Amino acid sequence: MSYRFIIKYCNILDSVFLIDTLGRMPETQIHSELSVHGLDCDDRERAEERQKYYENLFGFQRPLFQEVTGFELRTRKWVSSDFYSFYYDIFDNTGRHVIRSSDLRLAFEFKEWLEKELSI
Repeated sequence: MSYRFIIKYCNILDSVFLIDTLGRMPETQIHSELSVHGLDCDDRERAEERQKYYENLFGFQRPLFQEVTGFELRTRKWVSSDFYSFYYDIFDNTGRHVIRSSDLRLAFEFKEWLEKELSI
């Protein structure tokens, strides 16, 4: 069985990427000259967890995930003693956390992609 989402190690950032082999996932910038259709993950374990979720949701195991019908984007303010910032989290309708980003544009792009892939 082949996988739509594959995990690759990127030496440039010393990071792990989950890459959409169909090239439909939004692009994540690796450095100023290179982007991938995929998601930068903290580690291989997190990449494998997301790979399994996406494969089950959009791939060969889709019937197992029919309870997922939509996604919600939530904004959270993070405050420290001298500044604050915002985090943007995407949850599916079952309450599972899918993605967190500090970039609203990127979070919105991923929400649109998830919804589009779910409807295919």
